[in-house]
This record gives sequence, structure tokens and C-alpha cells, in this order.
Amino acid sequence: MTELTEKDGFQLDIRYATTNNFTEEQIYKTGRCFLHNQMAARIKKANEFFKDKGYGIKLFDCYRPRPAQLRLWNAFPDPNYVGSPLNGSFHNRGCAVDLSLYETSTGKEVDMGTEFDYFGQKGWSDYPHLPAQILENRKLLQKGLRSVGLETIPREWWHFNFRLPGGAPLQSWEWD
Repeated sequence: MTELTEKDGFQLDIRYATTNNFTEEQIYKTGRCFLHNQMAARIKKANEFFKDKGYGIKLFDCYRPRPAQLRLWNAFPDPNYVGSPLNGSFHNRGCAVDLSLYETSTGKEVDMGTEFDYFGQKGWSDYPHLPAQILENRKLLQKGLRSVGLETIPREWWHFNFRLPGGAPLQSWEWD
């Protein structure tokens, strides 16, 4: 696993290390971002793509230990938005990331139309009934991350994952 930090040019707002998330409970002890090495390399490459356009990546969630997945599932057991802890998720393998963009000149988060972890149609990747600028922001986000081989899911504009050839094992380790 590789840790991504602010020194790497990212903004970190690891929401599950705070109560500012849909559960209103702290899920992680500290806000750190770990990803499978191949996923981390792709996110770093995507960040370079965005920097050329005046943006950087803001990270909300990265690798998620399986015990944290269970806590999220217990708070919101809806497989449309939270992966079952029995099967695990790309997050539990270090191959998924939840993110947005920020303006490098101001540090301000780019408006994507909803907050991270908005569970409704307005949060869907292809929801069309938003102002033109927000649709353009989402289009840019998708373009930059797809250009490095990442996929999105229909119900979350902020979620991207990487299908590692041969897969990656589910993990449970937690950091200090």
C-alpha cells in the first residue's frame, strides 16, 4: 500500500475520521489515505492531469478496513450505496477512492452539485438536471480519472475504482 498525503499535492478531507459524514460517527481513528500501489500511481497521474488545468484532487476516502465497512453497513445497510461487509468492496482492497476537485489557486472545492456521500439521484454520475457548470465539472472529473484507467459507479459521482488484473485481497488492517 502507498500513502497519499498533502505533500503529494492532494487535499485530504477523510470524512470517516470525523463526525462530518452520513453516519455522524467517527469511523476511523485518524484521517489517512492508503491505496494499493497501482491505484495510488493512477491517482497521482490523474492529479497531474488536473494540475495542468488549475485543479487538484481532494480525497474523502481511500482504503477502508473491513471493520470500518461493517460500521458503515450497520449505519446504512443499503447495497446501492454501501458494500456488504461479507463480500467486501473495492475500498477494502485499496482499489477505490472517493474524491473531488479543488482549485489550486484558492484551495476551494469545486462545486459538483451535491456533497460527497449524497444518497439520491442528484448524486448519480449521469444525473442530467443540474446547472451547466456543475455538469462540466463532473465531466472533467470523469475524463481525468478515466484517462488513467479508473471506472466509476452509476450512483456516486465521487467514487472511482481500479480493477486490478487478478484482483486484490480483502484487507482488515487498521492504521494508528
